[in-house]
Amino acid sequence: YTSSDLYHPHYYVISKKIKVLPNQQIITGPLRLVIADVPLPVIVPFGFLPNQKKGQKNGLILPQYGNSDLRGFFLRGIGYYWDVNDYLGITFNGDLYTRGGWLVGATANYRVQYKFSGSLGFDYTKIVENERGDPDFRRTLTWNLRWSHNQPINPTARLSASVNFSSSNRFQREASFNLNDFLSNDVTSSVSFQKSFNNLPFSISLNANHRQDLNEGTMSFDAPSVNISMTRVNPLKNIVSSNKNLDFLRQLGFTYRFDARNSIPTIQDTLFFDVLLGRVDTVEFFENTEATE
Repeated sequence: YTSSDLYHPHYYVISKKIKVLPNQQIITGPLRLVIADVPLPVIVPFGFLPNQKKGQKNGLILPQYGNSDLRGFFLRGIGYYWDVNDYLGITFNGDLYTRGGWLVGATANYRVQYKFSGSLGFDYTKIVENERGDPDFRRTLTWNLRWSHNQPINPTARLSASVNFSSSNRFQREASFNLNDFLSNDVTSSVSFQKSFNNLPFSISLNANHRQDLNEGTMSFDAPSVNISMTRVNPLKNIVSSNKNLDFLRQLGFTYRFDARNSIPTIQDTLFFDVLLGRVDTVEFFENTEATE
């Protein structure tokens, strides 16, 4: 038995008594380790070896358990992994707290070889701190949306994204147990598309950016942001002249760059609740477009 993929493995274990349970496990008698076809004086009285097909498997994710002074005893990280197919796997996860708090979430990881890959995740949390009736009793709802994507469309074009949206109280209210998250003052997102041209000196970039101030509860968007640039061109580089004083003409060149940006500042609650649910009659947008040559 060996975990090596070589036709003639460099290492393996050998036994004279073996019972094979297909797609389950292998039960053996005394095992001896062999390296480079040399049996070593290392003998194990019996063994239970895996005998499953390669690849990911569905299964439960065991949780951590413990106690939080504010939220009570907990089971954190309990979940289930679902291997949908060769391109997609989904992890469902959750937390439970004895004082009434909970978290539910899911993360999907996808990958198509040589085409694109990424992950998409969302979780929703109810945080209950202290006991009902206490002066410092608190109940909070938070959410977080994450998306990352990388797609080389062709040798001259690429699409990429790194998106992170959260409620403003997401990290400050102990919804995350990562110290860096707890100390974060803002979150940012970006989606970009870059394109170059084989026979032209031009390249174009389209971007959408987001910045969220967790302390102030405000957001700002740059959507869209356009950049067109041209590499340096020397139109007279092939000029032929017997006059050396005109050699400088071959060095003359120029570049071009165009930038345009549309900015939208807004308040988080207005963006995600009133506007989406149609509870406002008018919305003010502040537009600022810049162009330079």
